[in-house]
Order: sequence, then C-alpha cells, then structure tokens
Amino acid sequence: MEQASKILNTKGKLLTELYFELQTYFENKYGDNTIILIEIGSFFELYEVNNDELKIGKAKEIAQLLNIQLTRKNKNILENSIKNPLLAGVPTVSIERYIARLISTKKYTIIMVKQKGT
Repeated sequence: MEQASKILNTKGKLLTELYFELQTYFENKYGDNTIILIEIGSFFELYEVNNDELKIGKAKEIAQLLNIQLTRKNKNILENSIKNPLLAGVPTVSIERYIARLISTKKYTIIMVKQKGT
C-alpha cells in the first residue's frame, strides 16, 4: 500500500491521472479484473479511457453489470481521454449493496479509495 499512498499524494496531477496510475499499479499486482472505486463527494466513481491510444479502466463493464448510468466526466466534450474519461458512479450510502453484487460475480478484485474526513 506504500506505492498506492505515494501515487495518491502526488502533487500537480489531475485526479483522473492519479486514478489511472492506481489502476495500472493494482492491475499489475492483482490482474486485469481489478477495479478501483474512488470516493468523490457522496459517490464512489470508476473511470475508463477507451480510445485509439489507450484502453484502461472498467467503467463501462461495471456500469452494465450494476445497471448504472455511464457518462463522461465533462459531457460537453466528446473526446474520451485521461482528462475526460468515461465515468460511472454509485452513491456512497448504497456502496455495500453494489459491492455485494460485484463480489457475487467472483470475478473482480475491488480496491476502494476513501476520502479523508475534513
């Protein structure tokens, strides 16, 4: 977890850049079926980039599995990139129910990144 903390404490990068660094780190450690759920405000979010240059993340796959909305970080920009990834999220208050559904598939390694309290 030391490497994950180092990634999360990196200054000067976009949150999505840090997210995909974590995705890469944990996929290398646990395999391709690793998902990162990161707490942003009152939601846990997942991201994905799927373009000609890069394919990383599982937002679309998980959105379909959990029957939740898939969108882009900025809906006004059509480009799918690290700066504007695909996005799926679930309310923090409901996270246990969604985690149970993911666990029941016996397919995914789930990494949860929680916000620090203020």
